[in-house]
Amino acid sequence: MIYFITVNYYSTELIKNLSVSIQAGVTSPYELLIINNSPEEVAIHQLAGDNVHVIEAEDNLGFGQGCNLGIRDVWQRDRQGLVWLINPDATLEPGADRHIHQCLLENPNIAILGTKILSPDGNIWFAEGSFNPWLGNLKHSNKATQSAAKLGDHSALTRPVQWVTGCSFIINLRQFKKQPEFDKDYFLYAEDADFCLRYAKQGHSIAVTNEVLVSHKVSSIIGRNQLSMYKNYTFGRLLLIKKHGTILGFLTYFIYCLTIAILYLPVKNDQSRGRLQGIKQFLQLKSKPYQSF
Repeated sequence: MIYFITVNYYSTELIKNLSVSIQAGVTSPYELLIINNSPEEVAIHQLAGDNVHVIEAEDNLGFGQGCNLGIRDVWQRDRQGLVWLINPDATLEPGADRHIHQCLLENPNIAILGTKILSPDGNIWFAEGSFNPWLGNLKHSNKATQSAAKLGDHSALTRPVQWVTGCSFIINLRQFKKQPEFDKDYFLYAEDADFCLRYAKQGHSIAVTNEVLVSHKVSSIIGRNQLSMYKNYTFGRLLLIKKHGTILGFLTYFIYCLTIAILYLPVKNDQSRGRLQGIKQFLQLKSKPYQSF
């Protein structure tokens, strides 16, 4: 059984398109769980049906905690299922579910499986994610790189990677002894990388498909508010490096963010103010001690 989970934030029309693509292209038994992060958006309930369910978050929990609601619901019902996290502004390619089953049949040890993703212009938007803890670099590549070869053997259908984008990835629940979940410290951005890096440290296998299975209207939701986008992006990156990187990597990125924010304040005001707000939020964060340093 495949359980699609998407997080709604004023995205009813986009989710309608997603639901249509799932209904048209998926032949496996499935459910679509819509986590409603905008409770006042009552129109989202019009999409509910026999295998489409709306779960109310009662507030805007952000991406990770919204997904946690859905993952918890599935975990309580079916610990052998596949949880497919997918953005509201994404659509599935026909037969994507069959390809995922083939990937996991070829390598059943995969715990987290991302998908290669296409942008509206017909170019590859995501092929793999990498993270350099020494420099703090979090890269989102549109093509496969040789660095992935260091992580393990390639196969005909999948490649090992460090992390995959939350826009589209599958959690193979049978590989987990405890309910997998996103770190609650994150709101939006970098929680997908943290999820993968954290579970990779526990010995779980992370991979991405070699075939394009999803199309994505890039930033059609988060791009609505540049200030909020850069605030959450900056905070998420700093938090990720703090948790998984080195002091050198953290200081490098912190100084970069602060310098860029100050230099571009007169010409890119929303971006700069967003970065500064993200830095401020990070400095005010109170949480448990970090493992890295």
